[in-house]
Amino acid sequence: MDFDFGPDSELYSLFHRIPRDETELSEFQKSFSEYDGRGIVIAILDTGIDPSAPGMQVTSEGSPKIIDIVDLTGSGDVDTSTKRRAQDSVLVGLTGRKLMIPSSWHNPSGEYHLGLKNIYELYPKKWTPLHLLATADVARLVENFENKNGVDQTKYTLKTRLDKQDLDSAESLLKSVDEMEDYGPVADCIVFHNGTSWVACLDTTFKGQLSECRLMSSYREKQEFDILTKQADHGTHVAGIAAACHPDEPHRNGVAPGAQLISLQIGDHRLKGIETGTALLRAINYCIEHKVNIINYSFAESTHWEDDGKILDAIRDAAFNHDVIYVAAAGNEGPALTTVGCPGGSVDACVGITAYVSSAMRTKLYSLRDRLSPMFGWLLWSVGLCPWCRDNMRAEMVSLQLSVVQWNIDEFTKRCRLYRAAISPTMVKLAIENTAKPLEDIDDGCKLASGRGLLRVTEAFDYLKRFASKLERHVHYTVKVGDSGRGIYFRELAEVEQVHLITVNVKPMQQRWRRLIKYL
Repeated sequence: MDFDFGPDSELYSLFHRIPRDETELSEFQKSFSEYDGRGIVIAILDTGIDPSAPGMQVTSEGSPKIIDIVDLTGSGDVDTSTKRRAQDSVLVGLTGRKLMIPSSWHNPSGEYHLGLKNIYELYPKKWTPLHLLATADVARLVENFENKNGVDQTKYTLKTRLDKQDLDSAESLLKSVDEMEDYGPVADCIVFHNGTSWVACLDTTFKGQLSECRLMSSYREKQEFDILTKQADHGTHVAGIAAACHPDEPHRNGVAPGAQLISLQIGDHRLKGIETGTALLRAINYCIEHKVNIINYSFAESTHWEDDGKILDAIRDAAFNHDVIYVAAAGNEGPALTTVGCPGGSVDACVGITAYVSSAMRTKLYSLRDRLSPMFGWLLWSVGLCPWCRDNMRAEMVSLQLSVVQWNIDEFTKRCRLYRAAISPTMVKLAIENTAKPLEDIDDGCKLASGRGLLRVTEAFDYLKRFASKLERHVHYTVKVGDSGRGIYFRELAEVEQVHLITVNVKPMQQRWRRLIKYL
């Protein structure tokens, strides 16, 4: 199938939403065309991936695109500790309903785990948006009424007074109704082992007619799923940039259409998609246990303890002791002083990424009608926008650029393994830092503003081939300033008007050194 990728074609515009040229990805793929991500597994730590989204079904080799989907927030957990047995194919659920067990169900043990689930937690509730609209309408009517008739009710006519009472009653009713709590329908949950794997059923008939309900197993086993509600599409955007595969529309592919994904949801829907510490720790442990090579973490925020805590210890453990490359967002706020986020901009174990928009990309993507004159966006190590989802949707944020970088990292590290070159997260980060293209157009190339520069895949790959055998380049060093300082930071005028004597301590991680001697 031939496609026109000329500079004036629509396919050219679509193709260049992903920064293949700026990061030298196009050149790398021409040299190693068979490397489209196949054999790579990427863990997306985000709000979850929608398996029904375009490009999320298969890889370029026809394998399932998403290997596993796990909600680590606990927001959807159901207590199924209660065990019961059916009598004459009838099981009494926790709601008190009689559940009719279908003859097609195979349960060698005869034991069923029972639970309850509030349906309102699964299906979207339309009450809130409609209630807010009604409240706003009444507030507007009250304001218009008072502007027209004044606020002194002693001057109202009888009809005017009655109209005001109607508005007050409507306002009071809406407020009182909103404070009422409706738990809605509750469904029985049934879980049992069919001799091979665990399966579950949700009684959505609310009558116990389980034969009319769907019996489902874990996604990792049969790739079965049902879409109940749309919570957040951030994770799906990230996954699409990283590895979307459109066999019939290759110009819509992500960076690595051959890669497989693991969706680890750490964004709690009860907190509007904000990640929780418990979920993040579970996700990191999952990646270690399943030997994930690379993590995509698209969150960055301020922190009170920038270099301490269980989560940061877990990140360092994954990177330095289990060879997990942790790619994280550095934030959207810069370039300016004190703008990087945690952990991408503050933890040495992470590869910190933020976005840069090239002139070729902003020509079309930032124009409503006429093309824009040159301007600059954020920058550190990667470039790009969301290239793939619906035609009327774009997500322009730093976290989406992680997908570009993390696949590039996996590709050249995988290629290095074919050359029998030792690869470690520390070595990979060193290669990226030392081969990045400086961005001279940002504060004259100041690294405090632009970081190391723009990712260059081919140079990083050559660097790894050249220096992978050097033992000292795989060792991670901790650098401390004084007893507790993280660096040298002079911001106020009084701080630079005097001479400072500062002690810097550099210490190699001995455990890592011993492991590498054996490894190399």
